[in-house]
Amino acid sequence: MKKFTFPMDRVLAWRRAQLRLAEVALEQMHRQKQALEDGRSALHAERARMQDAILTADHVTGGELEALDSFRQFAAGEVKRMDQAIAKAADETSARAQIVMTKRRDLELLEKLKARRRESWSNELAVETQQLAEEAYLARWKHGR
Repeated sequence: MKKFTFPMDRVLAWRRAQLRLAEVALEQMHRQKQALEDGRSALHAERARMQDAILTADHVTGGELEALDSFRQFAAGEVKRMDQAIAKAADETSARAQIVMTKRRDLELLEKLKARRRESWSNELAVETQQLAEEAYLARWKHGR
């Protein structure tokens, strides 16, 4: 019997590559979202640090209060922008995760098909081997009589 071949091996390899690419893109999206969240946290921390510096200072000038207010307004705008970017990144990440799941399912289907074909081939090989063994036994038996 001929050796096992799966006619869709190239498709299987292509689907594996597509899954890897989709997983890399998903990881990049996760990192981008995390970077935005880290930036937002850093902005909150800087605003809190500046407020604490003003509150604990012995002497505060009007210019320092004005600078703090300007920074607070800037930080509020940046936080709002970052919140929107984070929400957008979360939506894109969710959509990309769905794509990855679909690609993974498609790959698993092909792998199951290949496993079934291999099992079928293996069963056919066992039957053929059994038949050859029986024929060889009968041939030896006839010559030995």
